[in-house]
Amino acid sequence: MQLAVEHVPTIAVIAASGAAREDEQDLFTASVMKLLDQGIQNIVVDLTGAVSIDSETIGDLSVAYRTASEQSAAFVLVIPSRHFSEPPTGAVSIFNLYDSRAEAIEDLMFKAVSGKIQAETTRLAAEKSRRARIILRFAYALFLIGGLMLLKATLT
Repeated sequence: MQLAVEHVPTIAVIAASGAAREDEQDLFTASVMKLLDQGIQNIVVDLTGAVSIDSETIGDLSVAYRTASEQSAAFVLVIPSRHFSEPPTGAVSIFNLYDSRAEAIEDLMFKAVSGKIQAETTRLAAEKSRRARIILRFAYALFLIGGLMLLKATLT
């Protein structure tokens, strides 16, 4: 099986073609590790061009998935339904599967943007909370000063 890596903004696509061979081991894991070392956090493995997928390939994909997950990277598979009467055994329960590369990329981009929006919202809420605490402390200080001034005026 041959692998080619293509880069789409913020996403790397590992496109597989040909048939799996017994002498090939850890192709996907090695590719994913290289991408992770480059700082890529969104990885699509496109099996559209794959002629066959054997159990060793599924095992390699599982290790690649675990490797990506351990580094908080997104890892999804494209397995077009037209190529397989059903996805390879176990793949449905392990992987996020998509029917097309475009669908996988669109979903990863949406999740990336959603994550950034959520992070910014959280940051703004924390900033707003910090500002509110500062304002409350200032108001409390003014209240204490006003109370002390009133007390002083009453005593004199």
